[in-house]
Amino acid sequence: MTNRSTKNLDRAWKPMKGRVLYLMSELGSLPHLSRVPITRALKRLPAKVFAIQIHSALKDSIAFDGQKGIRMVKEFQIPVRVLKSERDPVASFVQRLYQNCGVDITDVTNPKEKNLFREHLYHMVHPVTTAKIIDEFVQKAEFARKES
Repeated sequence: MTNRSTKNLDRAWKPMKGRVLYLMSELGSLPHLSRVPITRALKRLPAKVFAIQIHSALKDSIAFDGQKGIRMVKEFQIPVRVLKSERDPVASFVQRLYQNCGVDITDVTNPKEKNLFREHLYHMVHPVTTAKIIDEFVQKAEFARKES
């Protein structure tokens, strides 16, 4: 695609941008109001840059598939807490990364939440609860560090 003439490239790029926008908005991963800025951003994005970004994302995805855990967390005893939601379409929880490395996992899935974008932004929708979770985690981590 990147070796074609500009005219053919533009002809192929226009429907691809439309498809990207469709996938982002129709799969529940993007609120309807966010379509306008993304449409504008895609309009200005050259096809070659998009192709390079997609290639890079696919390479990262392949590397992620082979990842066995979070490096150095267990070795250096770094305290980590993950707020996970089973319904979050953006930040999907991958169990294999957190097994046997001392990570605290808090499930914040809200089955009554209809808007999946709000499910993803749990920490912004529920700031007081999130602050309590973080405070409890920090106190627990500091206590564990003092004892060791």
